[in-house]
Amino acid sequence: MKSRFFTFITFVLILLGVWCAYVTKATLTTEVCAEQDSDLFQVYWSNKGSRFTEDKSVSFKINEKLSKKTVKIGNLKDMQGIRIDPLRGKGAVKIRRIEITQVGFVPIIVDTIDDFKQFIPLHEIDKTSYEGNFWTIVSSGNDPYLQRKINPVFSFSSFMVAFVKYLLLFCVISLLLVVKYLVEILNSFFHW
Repeated sequence: MKSRFFTFITFVLILLGVWCAYVTKATLTTEVCAEQDSDLFQVYWSNKGSRFTEDKSVSFKINEKLSKKTVKIGNLKDMQGIRIDPLRGKGAVKIRRIEITQVGFVPIIVDTIDDFKQFIPLHEIDKTSYEGNFWTIVSSGNDPYLQRKINPVFSFSSFMVAFVKYLLLFCVISLLLVVKYLVEILNSFFHW
C-alpha cells in the first residue's frame, strides 16, 4: 500500500515539474532559409534590465531549403527584446515567419512587412527587403545582427485553457492508476 502511495506522489511531482517547465519557457518557431547550406542562425533574448548574452541564446543550422525550426527560449514574463544573428558571415537569409508562444501569453507573430520593420539593423547588415512573403536580410560582414523590443501580453484565458487540458490529462492518468490498483485488488481477492 505504501509503495502505491509513493508511486502516486512521484507521478504527481513529475507532472508538476513538467507543467512548470512547460509554462516557464517560450517557444520560438521560424521559417527560414539561407543562400548557402550549413549557415548558423542565432536568436538572443534579453530580460528586463539585462543585455543580450550567449547564455540567453540558441542557435541552429539553416540551409538553402526553407525549413521550420522550433527552439525553446526564455520566459516571456521577463523578456523585453529579441536579437537575431541571421548568419555567420556575408550572405543572405530569407525569413517567412517568426512566432513566439508561451502558455498564458498572446502569441507574438512576425510575418508582415510592418512586423519585420520593427527589427532594427544594428551591425553589418547591408540591406533588408520584403518581397513575396519573405523578409530578406543581406549581411555585409562576419557578425550581422538585428534586434527589436517585444511587449509580451498576459492572457488569462490562454493560461486557463492550457491548465484545464493539463488537469484533464492528470485526471485521466490518475483514473487509470486507480483502475489498475482496483484490478490488482480484485485479482488478489479472487486469486485469478
